[in-house]
Parts: sequence; C-alpha cells; structure tokens
Amino acid sequence: MSIYDKASLVLIPSGTKTSKVYSQKPVNGDGDFTFSRSTAATRVNADGNIEKETGNLLLQSNSFLTSWVRTGYTLTSGQGGYDGTNNAWLAECTSAGQALYQTSNASGVSTLSFHLKQGTANFLRLRADQSADAIAYFDLSDGSVNSFNGNVIDTNVVDLGSGWYRCSMTWNIDTLSNVQVRAEDGNGSPILGTFYIQDAQLEQGLVARDYIETTTAAVEGGITDNVPRLDYTDSSCPALLLEPQRTNLLTNSEYLNDWSKTAVSVNSNVATSPEGVQNASEFVVTTQQNAEGIAKGFTADGTSDYVVSGYISKNSTAALVALKIRDFLGSGSTHCFVQFSPSTGVVQASIGEYAIESFNDDWWYVWSKPTTTIPSGARNAIIRIDNQSVGTNCIAYGIQVEAGSYATSYIPTYGTSVTRNGEFPVKIANSSSVSGSNAGTMYAEFNVDNIIGQTNDPVILTLKDASNASQAYIQLRDDRKLQSIYNLAVGGIQANISQAAGSISTGTHKVAFAFNDNDFVMYVDGSLVGTDSNGSTTNEFDEVYLGYYSANFNPSAGIKQALLFKTRLSNEELAALTTI
Repeated sequence: MSIYDKASLVLIPSGTKTSKVYSQKPVNGDGDFTFSRSTAATRVNADGNIEKETGNLLLQSNSFLTSWVRTGYTLTSGQGGYDGTNNAWLAECTSAGQALYQTSNASGVSTLSFHLKQGTANFLRLRADQSADAIAYFDLSDGSVNSFNGNVIDTNVVDLGSGWYRCSMTWNIDTLSNVQVRAEDGNGSPILGTFYIQDAQLEQGLVARDYIETTTAAVEGGITDNVPRLDYTDSSCPALLLEPQRTNLLTNSEYLNDWSKTAVSVNSNVATSPEGVQNASEFVVTTQQNAEGIAKGFTADGTSDYVVSGYISKNSTAALVALKIRDFLGSGSTHCFVQFSPSTGVVQASIGEYAIESFNDDWWYVWSKPTTTIPSGARNAIIRIDNQSVGTNCIAYGIQVEAGSYATSYIPTYGTSVTRNGEFPVKIANSSSVSGSNAGTMYAEFNVDNIIGQTNDPVILTLKDASNASQAYIQLRDDRKLQSIYNLAVGGIQANISQAAGSISTGTHKVAFAFNDNDFVMYVDGSLVGTDSNGSTTNEFDEVYLGYYSANFNPSAGIKQALLFKTRLSNEELAALTTI
C-alpha cells in the first residue's frame, strides 16, 4: 500500500478557484480549503514571470454608444476588426474639435490604449485630461508617433496587420478627469474625418497589457482578491504562497523617474522586466561623482523592522550597484546595504543582513535589512552606483520597502503606498472526515525564502477543536528551528519536540509530527528530531488549518504538500516521507 493511500487528506496545490484550494483526497470536497485575502497580490507563475492584478478601468470598453460621450461623433458598429471579428466601429467626426471620451478618476501611473485604423483621418490624438494633461499624436498611415507633450511617460504602437495598430500612451497624473481620442491633422489641429476604433483600455502601470473586455463595470484579472497564489518561484511544481499583511511604503515602485535623482537621468520602459513585459527602468550616470543614483522616501516609526527589496538586471553596465536604506542619497546614516556586481552577483560590501538570488536568466532578486532599529523619521530607499563613468547604467524594477523582519512578495505601487492583506484563515470547510483520531500524523512540505528574525513564530499546519482549547501544530520559530506542540484543554502541553536553534536554512523542507498516547515523534528532512513518551492524545480535533487560525501567527511559507493521517505512521515511514 502506498503511503498516500493511508492518508485521510492529501493537498498538493494545483487546483484553485476564488476562495478555494482543492485537495486531491478526499475527492468529495470535504478536504477542500476555504481561502481569504481581501486584496490583490503577486506571484511567480508557471512561465517564471511575476504575475500581478491587471484590469480595465473603462466601462463599455467596446460599446462606444453607451458610457462614452460622443458629441460631434457618429458611431457605426459591425466593422471588420483587428481580431478577425466584426466588432470594430467606424467613428466619424462631424464637428471639428470634439472628442470621443469617457470620464475617469484614475490616479497615478496609468496607460490608455485603443486599437485604431486609418479612415479619412490619418492622425489621431490621445489625451488624458486634467489640469496638467498628457497628449500624444499618432500617424495611422504608418503606425508612428508624431509627437507628444505634457505628463507623458511613454508612447507605444504595435502593428497588428491590415492597417490596424494598438496605440498606447502612459502618464503620471494625480487625479484624472477623462480620457479621449479625436481626429487631427498632421499639425495638431482638429479636423472632420473618420477612423476605425475597437477595444479601449485604461489600466494602472507603465505598459498596455492584454485587453480585458468590460461592460457596465471595471474588470480585473490576474491575482485578484481572494485568489489563492500557486507560486512557482523555486521549482516547476507550485507552492501555495501564504504571507502576512504587508505594505509597500514606496509610492512608485516601477516608475523610477518619480524618484529623487543625483547625477543620473532615468529612462522608463527600456527592458523586459521580471513580469515579462517591457516596463523596467534604467538610471544612467550623467556626471561622475562619488555617489550617483536614485532615492525614494518613506517614514520610519522608530520601532518596526524594515527591509528593502527589488530586482536588478544582470545586464546593467555598472561594475557595482548598491541597494540600501539610508537617511539621504549622499549623506546621513546608512542603516543597511548590499553592494554587488550585477554581472556576477558577487558581493563587494554590506551592512546588515542581505540575500541575492538569481531570478530567471536576466535578473537578481535582492533584499537588505538592518540589524538594529531605524530611528523614526524620514528615510530613503536608495539604488546607487558609486564613482562610475558617464553613460554607465543600472536597470531596475519593483523596489519595495516594507515594515517587517523579512522580505515578502512584490507589491506594485503607482503613486500611493499599497497594502496586501494577510492570507488567513486557510481552513478545511468540513474537517471531520480527515481529523478526529487519538492517533495521527501531520505532514507538510514547504519552502521558506526568509527566516531571519521572523515574529510570532509562524505556524505551518494546525489541528484544533472548535473552542481553540486543544491544538496540535507545527511551527517555524524565529530562531531557525521547527517545533511541534501537542496541547490539550485539560492537562496542558502533552508534547513539545523541537530542533536546535539554527537548524533550518532557506529552501525546501519536509516535516512530520506523529502522535499517539505516550508516543510522540518529529522527523525533519529524513532525520529523527526527537520523541516524547509521556503524554495523552485526544479525538477532539475537528478543524484543520494551513497555518494558524489566528492572524497573530500568520504563515510565511509556500506550502507544497500537506498530508494528514488518522494513524501514527511508523518511524520508517516518517523517515521515507520526509526525505528530501
């Protein structure tokens, strides 16, 4: 008999839907976990790219007779589109100077895109309307950008064939009033004329992503609220990523031209980022001096831990790059930093704790953390090139500062700080069929990226009764060790088996905690950790959690497998089950 045949619960994360993680056993749904996270998030998907929430903020994105103001325009549907359908529209401007537009209160870094084709009007103007506008002019006769002005960050044209182009414009505006398109001549003057239009999209971020159809409401895609994250960071097999609440305190994590600059210029959208789209930025040395770089401020509270993290391209030309938390770019106290070679990842110098990990072929994921508390007040996240020649660059993406003792997954920001809520409780809806025996075994395979200075001793797997009085759980202690505890409402702790401090490194681990009356044992990575032959067990457990049932012990690990058994497996089976 396979050891899996003995299990009452088998969870190998692969199937999910909103608010649900499916188990492989039992197959009747009794072992499925309910899931809760009331915000968007990011993950590393099966292609090895960072996946985040996407969205279309426009209403009726391809129904221009509804949510669009069309004074001075006649719209005719049923036209041949860029995608082989007849879903395009012929727009005829009958009153020069009028625009086809939709109101919007979007703010921050945003991108507007239309699928457009030349009619009698060769030139079209896209505009984001506010007190300080963003305007771009596109020539549909050849798919070129004629000119742009105002708060424009970038423009882009994608040739779709048959005369169709996807034209996009990116800007940074505090609060938008509307977005619009209108017919122009080559000199920027409005004209009468026709053009074809299809599939409009307004989204946050520096690039136009895959089109999302909307009707009467904005639509989001990707890792949205309450969508479990199957994360492929460490292998071809996913792990269920569970993290506590965190906030990226930096208000523009990708638009680095919004950062303070010293002796550098910043260019947006110069390289393919860890997302797999061209929204990475570079800063280029313009004047050689002791410190050239960029800085973004945040406020430290004087009590919390802080960690800075981000992605640095291996194709940066700078010999050495430093990621740090410092009072100011060129002066003040340095609270932590790691200086390394972008081409090799070799560290030259550091203060505090740090890690540098290869992320696909082109990027390093880097984090740095102070070992002492940062004084309260204004501080800066800094990316710096030291004493490099003019023209030297650093290519970067996704910079984050969060209050916490270790770095968590990336939280994008586009003008304001953003909070990702914690993921808890992750609970089996009907636990009676998989738990509730005097004898049993709990098993988990999990991955840990950062285990330095974790608070609240995050829990990996929990059994408990409905009143929370009796519990059995496996936790990851902040001093780098795994611990298994069996606690009863009457009688208190019956077993407490623990590794020596410092036993757990980053990476993948397997742990099993087996129990019966006067017979408790824990195995980690194929080895016996300890036993306890003096303690009672109960059959009162009727709830099962990935992690803990309380926010105070948030999980911080990627769960690759979770198994439960209603028997105390033999030591030989435990050794085999946990061997890496």
